[in-house]
Amino acid sequence: MTKQRPLGLMRTGQEEHWLHENRGAIASINSFIDRHGLLADRMRLRQEWRWSQENQEAIAQYNRRVAEEGLLSDGAGPL
Repeated sequence: MTKQRPLGLMRTGQEEHWLHENRGAIASINSFIDRHGLLADRMRLRQEWRWSQENQEAIAQYNRRVAEEGLLSDGAGPL
């Protein structure tokens, strides 16, 4: 049985050779990502943090209102 790849493509000998030749570099990159994460993840987290800082007062007001008045869904029971 042949291993299937996305779109049903079979890995060519060239691809296999390239993977074999570069397995050390691939392992090194994967290890780096395991230790440090992806830049895109860091960027997303930074954007989320910045948003939460910019909206800190609105979030606090919302939390106070919920603490005082509850949520609209309180008492609605299971959906």
